[in-house]
Amino acid sequence: MKESVILLTLFCALPLNSEPIRCLHGQLDEDGCECDDNYYGTYCETMFNCKDEGNPVKGEPCDACKPHWSGHFCDIIECGENGKRSINVPQTCLCDPPYTGQFCTALNTSDVYRFYNKRVSSYIPLGVLIIIPTMVLILICNFWSQRRQTERINNVVKTAYLKQADVDDVESMKLGVSNDNK
Repeated sequence: MKESVILLTLFCALPLNSEPIRCLHGQLDEDGCECDDNYYGTYCETMFNCKDEGNPVKGEPCDACKPHWSGHFCDIIECGENGKRSINVPQTCLCDPPYTGQFCTALNTSDVYRFYNKRVSSYIPLGVLIIIPTMVLILICNFWSQRRQTERINNVVKTAYLKQADVDDVESMKLGVSNDNK
């Protein structure tokens, strides 16, 4: 039992990743990575983007940042309206199509037509769902409108005929002619 606990403890104490630490922009020393100028982070993965091109003193913020960069150390990328910051890859923008480039400011013209055609084609089903019921409604309204118009005309004709018939009766009565003699 003691042996299995000791083996388990030794196994858990061994590092799972036996690869050496890689410094992306620096050299490995006893304490970790010693970063090159303008870089910092555990693996020297983050770049300072100070406007004055100088390397800030470690731990002190930049005086001003280059365009599209912000933060105390000018390490936060600004992707603008056409993209958003990547969560997985630091200092990287994920651009909305058809925009490209480090800061999502370049318009990829070969993708523009494809992007907008795809966007328009996504509205076709919605257009069909709106246009077909609208056309059916217009046809139904037109049918009932014509039917009402026909009824009105028939009512006017009947009323005019009856009025004419009444006028004829009055005239014949004035003349003393009865309807029976006709």
